[in-house]
Amino acid sequence: MSDTEEVFKHADVQPKRPLAYVFADALRNHTWGSLNVDVKRAHVLEDAFDDQGPGNPWADTRFSNTGMRCKVMRHLSVGPEFKYQKFGKECVSQLFDFGIGASFEIDSARLRPKARVRVRNMVSLGLFPCPSIKIQKRLPVGKTGWSVRASYLCALSDIKTFYKPPARLIVMLDDDQNYGLRLSHSGIELAGNTWLWGDDAHVQASALVHLPRTIPWDPSDKEDRVRVEPMRCGLKMTW
Repeated sequence: MSDTEEVFKHADVQPKRPLAYVFADALRNHTWGSLNVDVKRAHVLEDAFDDQGPGNPWADTRFSNTGMRCKVMRHLSVGPEFKYQKFGKECVSQLFDFGIGASFEIDSARLRPKARVRVRNMVSLGLFPCPSIKIQKRLPVGKTGWSVRASYLCALSDIKTFYKPPARLIVMLDDDQNYGLRLSHSGIELAGNTWLWGDDAHVQASALVHLPRTIPWDPSDKEDRVRVEPMRCGLKMTW
């Protein structure tokens, strides 16, 4: 046997695999999934912009206003790693996160496709159903344990008039642990959360305490009174 034949005999030659198998293997081993199940959720900024997306004949159709939904996403994270705080824990992520999936809204019995690119948990570019940009930042207030959390959302079609509606800006004052009291333009929000199964899942719940907006307060005004409104109750897990 020649030297060349001997080399090929002992070489570790892998058989060719179908392209579909290679793609499925890469999808399983190099991406991760997330699942959101919300029993109660406010009609948030993203929902309002998604309702403006094309091909949506049921944008104004809502059977109720609970915010119940089930969202499944698949993520591909690339780039250098960075650390951040989430619900009192130090988490590690990568600079770029590409996500694609779908959300089923119970209130409107509607399935929404989702696609977005997120950069360092600060800038998110929504690709579908309505192209938009979201910027959010948490600024600590000294060493008080409180932070100012700002969130801005603007549809790319309205970027030339980013300073006026329908672009939206929300500013809130909350604690760094996202647990306890949170001050918003609507009143005082009580928030709580707990981690499950290590770092793979967490439950989040919150309620808003509406305060009277007029001075002196008129007890006969049923709309302007102290009341508690459930805002969120949901589970998020990753795999």
